[in-house]
Amino acid sequence: MKSMGKLLLGAMVGFVTAYGILSFSDFSFASDFIIIVLLVLSALLISMSLVRWSEVKKLYHYKAEGETEDSAEERKYKKFADYSLYTNAGLVLSLLALSLSAILSNHTILFIFAASLLIIHGLLVCLTRIFFVSDNTFIRNEI
Repeated sequence: MKSMGKLLLGAMVGFVTAYGILSFSDFSFASDFIIIVLLVLSALLISMSLVRWSEVKKLYHYKAEGETEDSAEERKYKKFADYSLYTNAGLVLSLLALSLSAILSNHTILFIFAASLLIIHGLLVCLTRIFFVSDNTFIRNEI
């Protein structure tokens, strides 16, 4: 039931966004501009998530004892939370850009770029599930 509510909320947000963009259809550049902004934000989130990935990896290999171990675990948890946020938000933005470019834009390059960003974000989400478990440790020793 909770998932259905989230699905309906997402559908409403998507409908309102698409309707708002279509209402500005008098401006020929409006839809392309919005798609380009979404793609830039998605690419920025990819780079930020890769930086967080490397920071979490470094913290995993950091050996500490006592109180410094607790602070290292806390930092690792915060970095991983940031990484997850960046990856999942970028996935949503790239999916939105892909959908809008398929509906509104006549430029094939925007569609291809949005599809490639969506694939990259999907791979990052898969990496999260492969290499991390719920307590923020790596499943494998090396990446």
